[in-house]
Amino acid sequence: MRKLMACLVALVATSAANAAPILFGTIGSSGNSYPFGGGDTGATSTRYQQVYNAANFPTGLQSITSISFFNSANNAEAYRTGTYSFYLSTTSAAVNGLNTINLNANLGADNQFITSANLSGAMPLGTITYTGAPFLYDPSAGNLLLEIVYTGVEPSPPYRGFFDAMNGSFGSNSSRAHNYGTIFNSWGLVTQFNVEPAAVPEPISLVVFGGLIVGGGVVARKRLLAKKAVA
Repeated sequence: MRKLMACLVALVATSAANAAPILFGTIGSSGNSYPFGGGDTGATSTRYQQVYNAANFPTGLQSITSISFFNSANNAEAYRTGTYSFYLSTTSAAVNGLNTINLNANLGADNQFITSANLSGAMPLGTITYTGAPFLYDPSAGNLLLEIVYTGVEPSPPYRGFFDAMNGSFGSNSSRAHNYGTIFNSWGLVTQFNVEPAAVPEPISLVVFGGLIVGGGVVARKRLLAKKAVA
């Protein structure tokens, strides 16, 4: 019985495929400082949002396991010192359609904290990855929204920490909004998400699983009655 249950559990939990990278933008493109640098010197907080076209993701429920940015321009710049908190949600906003007056209006009902990082000093070259709580995302429900909330006080100089970005050239793939300055349609950081299919029970396996539980209960009851009869 236990062996059967173990085999069934292994069947029901669909094995997740290896994480696959979904890249928005071109690595090695022009740099942009926001939100890891920027012009709001002296500000104690910053909100940055970037929306990603759902059509670029695989179909079906999936788990986003990490977020990556890129510094390939050999910039010897530094992070704007402070704490960066990362959130993901499913948004009803269109690419180049973020609400720039009320950033809360862009957040989805499933808005989820992913991770936070205390950043300072020189920005490393290459790929910079942030990993935290997996986010379950269904592209059929809307576009993906990334929000980065910065807290801290950065003295001058104001512009620091340039990541690879698509400045005015994201088209229908991505765009950004933030609470400093104005909206830049088709602007945003080159971003990579690692995704894997979310493990969900297969309907036929659930039926078999339910039958096995019932059958196991009947067998256990018969054994109990047999023991009572012997006693």
